[in-house]
Amino acid sequence: MTVDDLTHEQKVALAALVETVAISDGEVSPGEESRINRLVDTLGEEAFRDLLTEAEARLSEPDALERFLTTIDDQDARNLIYGIVLDEAMSNPSPLTPAADLLRRLAQTWKIDIEVGEED
Repeated sequence: MTVDDLTHEQKVALAALVETVAISDGEVSPGEESRINRLVDTLGEEAFRDLLTEAEARLSEPDALERFLTTIDDQDARNLIYGIVLDEAMSNPSPLTPAADLLRRLAQTWKIDIEVGEED
């Protein structure tokens, strides 16, 4: 599965999570910016901006994002979205950000098995 295979709702979830993780520590690191730019290249700048606008309008209430994420039920989509967002979060020089708690909760909700491998 690729980003292009995601449904509109799944892309809204992806955009919302990417933005949440990027701003969770108050600044966007160069690594986060690079990963966001790759996603923008994949989706198109206008489409990504539209997804963010929709996410902000729909998910502005406290806990709205986490409630919305429970509606994403395709496990392949969950795995893809989580992998993209985790990669973005890990690109931050300080991975102990508020996003870490969100990602832990999301992994439990979405039944994502996290495996830590050794780097080559």
